[in-house]
Amino acid sequence: MAECVNLLDLVVGEVDADERTRILPQNIDIASVKKLRSTREASNKEDVPMIESTFVTICGDFLHEHTSAKPEIVFRFMDVFDEDEVTMRFFVFAYLILCENTPEYRAHLLLSSAKLPQSDIMDVTSLGRMILFLNLCACRIDVNIERVDPETAMQMTEKIVLQDSQNGVEPLKFIQEPVSGWLNLLNRFAEKDENDLDRRVFVERDLIALEMERLETTLKRDESQSLIVQESSPEGEVDLDSLGVLSTPRKSFTDRPRGPVIQLRKTLSVSRMELDLPFSIDIKSLKWNKIIGSGAFATVWNAEWLHMPVAVKVLHGEMHNLGAMDDVAWSERRTSELADYGPDENSRRDFLREIEVLTQLRHPNVLLCMGACVSVGKPLCIVTELYNGGSLHELLHGPNKKELEVEQFLDLSVEVARGMLYLHSSTPTILHRDLKASNILVDKHLSHCVICDFGLSRLVELGNINPSVHGAPDARGTPYTMAPEVMDGAPYTTAADVYSFGVILWELWTGDIPFDGLQPIQLMFKVYAEGERPPITPEHNMHAAIESLIVRCWDEMPSARPTFEQILDELESESLRKDLVALSKKKSALTPADKSHLLMAAIQSGAHEQVQELLKDGVEVNFMDYDKRTPLHLAAAERNADIARCLVEAGADVNSRDRWGSTPLQDAYLSNSETIVKILLEAGATAGNMSTHDDVNSGQKAVEDLESRSMDLMRAIFRRDIDKVRNLLREGADPSFADYDNRTPLHLAASEGAAEIGALICLHGNVDLDARDRWGSTPLMDAQRSGHTEMQLVIEVAKAKRDLRK
Repeated sequence: MAECVNLLDLVVGEVDADERTRILPQNIDIASVKKLRSTREASNKEDVPMIESTFVTICGDFLHEHTSAKPEIVFRFMDVFDEDEVTMRFFVFAYLILCENTPEYRAHLLLSSAKLPQSDIMDVTSLGRMILFLNLCACRIDVNIERVDPETAMQMTEKIVLQDSQNGVEPLKFIQEPVSGWLNLLNRFAEKDENDLDRRVFVERDLIALEMERLETTLKRDESQSLIVQESSPEGEVDLDSLGVLSTPRKSFTDRPRGPVIQLRKTLSVSRMELDLPFSIDIKSLKWNKIIGSGAFATVWNAEWLHMPVAVKVLHGEMHNLGAMDDVAWSERRTSELADYGPDENSRRDFLREIEVLTQLRHPNVLLCMGACVSVGKPLCIVTELYNGGSLHELLHGPNKKELEVEQFLDLSVEVARGMLYLHSSTPTILHRDLKASNILVDKHLSHCVICDFGLSRLVELGNINPSVHGAPDARGTPYTMAPEVMDGAPYTTAADVYSFGVILWELWTGDIPFDGLQPIQLMFKVYAEGERPPITPEHNMHAAIESLIVRCWDEMPSARPTFEQILDELESESLRKDLVALSKKKSALTPADKSHLLMAAIQSGAHEQVQELLKDGVEVNFMDYDKRTPLHLAAAERNADIARCLVEAGADVNSRDRWGSTPLQDAYLSNSETIVKILLEAGATAGNMSTHDDVNSGQKAVEDLESRSMDLMRAIFRRDIDKVRNLLREGADPSFADYDNRTPLHLAASEGAAEIGALICLHGNVDLDARDRWGSTPLMDAQRSGHTEMQLVIEVAKAKRDLRK
C-alpha cells in the first residue's frame, strides 16, 4: 500500500518520497487562523516579524495539529532570506499555497501575499520572499529544478510587478516562467477543479486573507519597513541590499488607490432562481444558535453556515415573532408561518442589487458580508462574518466601560476612517447612512475595529420594511449622529457620513454620550434649528488638531467638511501621533507607579520627548520593575543613546544591577551600542571591580559566555534533552535567565509540558517560580493554559515547599 505523506513534510525535507508515495495537500480553516491571530495579537505588538522561539510558541500547536513537520524546521525553511525572522502573514499565505486550490486561485494567493494591506500597492520584497519559497518547494519536489538566489528572485519579482501595474490582467496570464512552472508543480499534488471545491472553501480562504490583513493592520509595522526595502537600515538590522536583493523606490502613501469597482448584473431574477445567485444563501442551510442583539431594523443571531460561525441579521417586517425562534434549529413550521412575508417584486430586486454590492466588498475595517437569504416567501436575512468583539458603544458606555488611551483613540479613529474611505471610494459610491458607535465593532484587544450595518437603512427602505419604534425618527439614521441637512429632508451624501464621523471622534475622545438625556425631537431641534453641537470643554483636555478636525467634520455647510482622505492625511500624521503620545489626558490622576511604567513604555517606544516630559514631571529615574531593571537598563538594551544620555543627566544610577546581576553597561555591550557604552563609562560606570578597558572586555566576554550557556539551556529544554539540561546547570547556566520576551527556562518547560526538566529547574534555589514574561504570564499559567497537569503539580509543589521555608 502506498505511503501517505504531507506536502509540507515533503517540501521542508522531513520525508523522502518515491513514486509510490501519495502526497496529501495541507488543510486549513478560519478557526485555526483566528486562533493564530489572537495568539499573535496577545504577544508583543512591536515585534512584528517572529523570531524562531516566537514562531514555535505561536505556530507550534497549529503545525502539530495539521502536519508532522517540526516548527523549527518549518521556520528555517520559510526564512528564505536568512533574516532569522518570519512574519505571520507570510507563514499563512505560504501554507495556503500548499493547500488544495485551483491554479487560478493559487496564482491569486501568490499576488495577494504581497499586496500592501488596504491598498493595491505591490510589496516587492514580500513577493520576492514568496517566489523564493516557491522555488525551494519546487526544488524539493523535482531535483532537476535549479535553485535561485535572492537577487535572481527579486529580478523575477520586478518583472511581475511591472506586469501587475497593467490593470485588468488575470494573474495566470502574466506570471511568467519559471514561476508559473513552479506553481504547476504544486498543482500536480494539490490541484482541484473549481467545481470540486465547495463555496465554503473559497469563502473561508477569503476570510483567512482578510484576517491576515487585519493582523498586519493591528501590528502596525513601521511604514519604512512595510514597503519594498528599507531606505536605510538601523544599526544591527539586516540590510537586504547587502544580501544582493534589489531595492525599488517606495510609493507614496498619499497616492491612495481607488476603491473597488462593483460589478452588477443587468437583470436579477426574483423567482425561485434566486437560490442560484452567487450571494444567495438557503435559509434552511443556517443553524440558528442564539440571539446576540436586536435593533430598530433587525435581530442578530449567532448561527452556523457551512460549519462556519456567522452572524445573521434578520430584517424586521410584519412578522415580529422571529424572536420566538427556538435556539436549536430552523423549523419547517416557522418557515410556513413566514410564507407570506416579503416586499413586492421591484423592491426585492433593488434589495438584491444592494446585497450584490455588499458581498463584493473586501477591506480589513469593513465587516465581511457573505451573502443573504433572499427567497420569495422567506424573511430577508443578511449573513456576515461573526466578529470577535463588542461594539464601540458598549466599550465606551456599557457596564464594563473603558477609557481609551490616546494611542487607542488614534488607532481606532484611523481604522474607522480607512473603512469609510474604502466605501466612499468604491464605484458606485457606498454611503453608510447610519455611522455611529454601535455600528463599529472593536476586538477584545482594543487594537482593531470594523464598520458594520453600512447601507442597512438603504436596504430597509428598498425592502419596504417599517422600522420598529426604537427612537429612530426614520429609516435613515440615528438622531445624535445625523447631519442637520438630513434632518431637514435633504438626501444623504458622503458629507453626511463625515458629520457622523465627527460626532464619533468626539465620543471616542471624551467617553461621553452626545446629547445624553434628550429626546429625539429635542435633539433635532438643537442641532438643526439652533446649530448646537456636543460641547468641547477645557476638562476634556482635547488636542488642538483633534478639536479642529471635529469642528470641521460637523460644520453646518456640507461642502466645508473634509473628505475621509483629508481626514486620514491629518490623523496619520507622524507629528500628531507624537503630540498625542506626549499628551497625558489624566496626568494628575496617575500614581507614581503609573508614571514609572509610562516612562518605561516611552523608552521602549523611543519617545524621547515624552521621556523628557515625564522626568520633568518628577518620575523616579531609578525606578525598578519586577526584574529590578531600571529605565537606564531598558535604554541600553534598546540602543537609544539620546534617551540614555537624558537619563544619566537626570541622575540615573549607572551601576544599578537587575535581578540577574546585569548593569546598564553590560546591557549596552550586549546590544553592541558603542555610543551608550561611552556615555556610561564617562558617567562612572564599571563592570564589577574592573576599571581598565581590558577588564571591561573580559567582563563583556563573561557576560556573553553566561548568556550563551543560558540560551543553550533554553534550546535543550525545548528539545527535552534532560541530560544536556543537567550538564548546563552544573556548568553554571542561569536557571533564572530571561530571554527577550522575559521568558525563563521554567516558562519554556511549562509550555512544553516537560515535567522532569521542570522539576530539575525547581531544585535550584534562585529560581523565581512566579516570574512573569512580558505578557504577564507565569510558568504556572503557561502549564495551565497548555493543559500540562503534571507540570502544574511540579510547580505547585515547588511553591508549597518555598512557602514552608518562609
